Amino acid sequence: MNDKQALTEAKKRWGKYAAVRRDQPSTKFPNRLTHTVGFIALGLLFDVKGQGTTWEEAFANADSKAQSEAAKRAQKMIAEHYGGMQL
Repeated sequence: MNDKQALTEAKKRWGKYAAVRRDQPSTKFPNRLTHTVGFIALGLLFDVKGQGTTWEEAFANADSKAQSEAAKRAQKMIAEHYGGMQL
């Protein structure tokens, strides 16, 4: 996937404020993940949804994070609904 394809995919997922960023590896941060996907929040903050060494890896990371967050929300809803009840 190239940069243009990555931006197209990001816009499909997060709308018109989606953004992609490719950072250059540096000697100071040699293990930095260089491909970042997300969206611009409030016109100035980059809300990171996923990161990886390739665009595909960054989107897979975003998917994984979204699934984890959805599972946490579901567990919280169940606990709130059944909290205090003996099953």
